[in-house]
Amino acid sequence: MSGYNQLTPTSGIPWWEKQPNESANSYSRFVAYRELPPGKRSYKVLSESVNAKVATLRQQGTAYKWADRAAAWDEEQARIRREQMAAQVLRLSRAHMSISLKATEVLGRSIKDIAESGEPLPPELMPRWASMIETLRRMALDSPDFTLSEDNGIADGAQLAEFQGLSASERRNRAREMAEGVLRLYPGGRSA
Repeated sequence: MSGYNQLTPTSGIPWWEKQPNESANSYSRFVAYRELPPGKRSYKVLSESVNAKVATLRQQGTAYKWADRAAAWDEEQARIRREQMAAQVLRLSRAHMSISLKATEVLGRSIKDIAESGEPLPPELMPRWASMIETLRRMALDSPDFTLSEDNGIADGAQLAEFQGLSASERRNRAREMAEGVLRLYPGGRSA
């Protein structure tokens, strides 16, 4: 078929769309080719679905640069998927931040109430409270990109360095000091 034009990308027209001087028949064949899975695109597979000779399809495909245009289509679809994923990640991050802020407000009020009550923490809870306080401190002051995970927790019965070698009374005082330090980070908390 000697009448085919050699295509070059035309400004303003996506490379995977119908190009100037491209016949409707050739474009519909290209679309069928483009829609084949990338690893399965071939003129032979296409010939079976569009009822055309492989040689004719190869000639049209070469003249109208089907492989390049299909690759451009694949890149565009990948770009669209990346943008959709980025938008979803952003929505999820915003939702997590909102939940985290609300949880932090509740936690701040809880710590304030406990600190003001004067009631001592049971010794078995102190390591967990201390771990939570340290985690919040790191998140608020040292590591704004720090994220909470299971690994940030402290195992049952574990001792923090903050409490090693302290008596029960000293542990209570140290836990209270840590809690009061965290309270300074929250609106309405103590200014110590």
